[in-house]
Amino acid sequence: FLLDVSVFHPFQKVSNGKMKHVQLSEREKKKFERYPTHKNGQRVTDAALVPIILNTFGAIGDKATEFLYAVAGAEAKRICDEISLLSVFLSADMILQSHAPSNLSNLLLQNSQHHMQPAEQQLEVERTVSVSTFRSTKTLKYS
Repeated sequence: FLLDVSVFHPFQKVSNGKMKHVQLSEREKKKFERYPTHKNGQRVTDAALVPIILNTFGAIGDKATEFLYAVAGAEAKRICDEISLLSVFLSADMILQSHAPSNLSNLLLQNSQHHMQPAEQQLEVERTVSVSTFRSTKTLKYS
C-alpha cells in the first residue's frame, strides 16, 4: 500500500478572495490524480494508493476509513477516533506555535511539571503521543 496522509483546513480562499468549502472527497480525488497507478495502459506499481485525508476539524475521508476497517477490523473505530483527535490537536498546535514565542512550549512544560506531584508526572508521561511529520516531531499530551 502507498499511504499518503494529508490534513487540510476545509475553508480555503479562492482567487476571487471568497471562501470555498473543500470536501474530503475532492482531496482524495487529487491524490489519485497526483499518483497514477497506470501509464500508457501499463501498471506503474503493484501497490494500491490509499489517501488518508483528514481536515482540521477531525473529519476522515471515506478511503481512509475503508482502509482502516479492512486492515484493523474491530480496532478501526478506535484508530479513526485517535487520528481524528490528532489532526485537531496538531492543527491547534501549529496555530499556537506560529503565534507564540519560540520557547512557549518549554515554558508551559516546565510550569506544569513544577506543580505536579511525582505520581502525576509519571501518568503524564504515559499519556504522551509522539507524531512525526516531514518537518518535525511533535509531542502531544492528552488526558
